Amino acid sequence: MHLIELLKDSQEHGVLNTVSTNGILLTPKKLEEIHPYTKMMDISLNSLNQDTNRKMIKNYFDGYEKLILKRIDMVVESGILLNVNVLVSKINLLDIPDLLEVLKSKKINSVKLFEHSAIRGRASENHQILHTGTEAFHRIYERFEQEFHDISFQKRPTKRLAESYLRIANNGNFEMYRGLGKNQVVGNPLIKTIAREDLEKML
Repeated sequence: MHLIELLKDSQEHGVLNTVSTNGILLTPKKLEEIHPYTKMMDISLNSLNQDTNRKMIKNYFDGYEKLILKRIDMVVESGILLNVNVLVSKINLLDIPDLLEVLKSKKINSVKLFEHSAIRGRASENHQILHTGTEAFHRIYERFEQEFHDISFQKRPTKRLAESYLRIANNGNFEMYRGLGKNQVVGNPLIKTIAREDLEKML
């Protein structure tokens, strides 16, 4: 199912849609298409430092930072509520204050700070390198919340990650990922393909 169809169908069932994106492929045309069916958007941006982003982003390209800031401005101007997701890690920790200084001048709705989570794939492989530790994450959050009181913050520690969520796979199928809560086995997600008729029942 095409994303637009999914957003339209879910809206018709009373769902307030939030679209999460890295912003790279969010062209003005794409934004115009999803705008009628989207309540909020999440855009990820972890640093404005090129060297840091080269380490954190698999397919980094020159001009990435400028592009994402442009996408942020575009969404704000569209009237869609916008949250910026920031992964807190050992690699980008020192860059976050500069990022927040820039974000506070933009009319975004909130900044959500994420604790690094070893759910699966590359995140699991790099967890020890990136993870600040849960206690340190909470201290970091409190410090930023005090220093940047003009910004509305949210935080997402690992324990608050959803135990299950719906995603669209690369082949277009709907898949339900079921974690194991606090007893989750890293690197072993349980994936179940969801038929459209079952999805309609869930909505």
